[in-house]
This record gives sequence, structure tokens and C-alpha cells, in this order.
Amino acid sequence: LQTVGILQKFVYQFTANYFPEMILNVLSGIGLLVIACETATFYTYIKTQDLEGSGTEDNAKIRYLGEEGNFTLSFANNEKNYFKRGQRDKFENNVQNIGKLEKAELYIPGYSTAWRVEYVETIVLIIRSNIASVFGYKFDPTNFTLIDGWITLHAKQVANQTKAM
Repeated sequence: LQTVGILQKFVYQFTANYFPEMILNVLSGIGLLVIACETATFYTYIKTQDLEGSGTEDNAKIRYLGEEGNFTLSFANNEKNYFKRGQRDKFENNVQNIGKLEKAELYIPGYSTAWRVEYVETIVLIIRSNIASVFGYKFDPTNFTLIDGWITLHAKQVANQTKAM
């Protein structure tokens, strides 16, 4: 439990400095972390623009591509109310560590240009051998490529911090 407290303080300070609008959402999941080697917790925030017709009712996917691998998350929009006009959606996932992020790809079946993403931000928490590392990434949706319905967003690492636990 002491390790969880140290981890919460570490992530709180990092988030407060680089992503202040996310602070409560990130901290809500820290107490439930299972400390395991080479795992990563991804906190993904997708903001839909606040313009008429910007949202989507479609299901969507996001694929993260890192130096050491990739993974895909699917969002079934029929179960949740994701990607509405002006809405900021949060997703939390525990996955294998895929190394430094290079890009993310968004996918909507039957893609149309109607879904206008304002931003995608991701905080990645990696714990290995009692060392916690936090990385913050921003993805620019105004500079993208579109291939077979996948919108490729290039990662910009905006912050990182490491702490011995």
C-alpha cells in the first residue's frame, strides 16, 4: 500500500504539471493497479470538436504503434455514448508495454469526414522492477494521413518522468 501511495503522488505531480485537466480521471485508477513487470496503463482522452455535426454514432478503434509492438482498442458506441459533439471521452487500459509511442491510428467503419477530432492525448504509466515511468503524448489530428479508413496521427512526446519506488 505504501508503494501505491508513492505512485499516486508521483503520477499526481506529473499530471498536474503537464495535463492538469486530466488529474482526477488519471488518479481514480491508480489505487487499483497491479504492479507487474513490463505492463503499461494507457489513459486515452479523445475530444470531439464542438461544431455542428462533429460527432459520430459509429463504433471506432484506436491502434497504438510503439517501438516494441502495437495494440488496438475497440469502442462499441451502441453500448456507450462516445464521440458526441464537444465531448471528451476517457479510456483506461492495462496492456503489455509497447515502448515509446510513434503514432496512433483512429478507425471508424465506413469512415466519413463527419467525425471531427479536436485532440487525442495519452498518458502512459509503466512499472518495472520498482521503477515507475510516466509519459505524456499529444496527437495532432490536423496533420494526418488516411489509408483504408485508418487516420494516422503522429505522436509528440510532451513530457516524461521516472521515479524509483
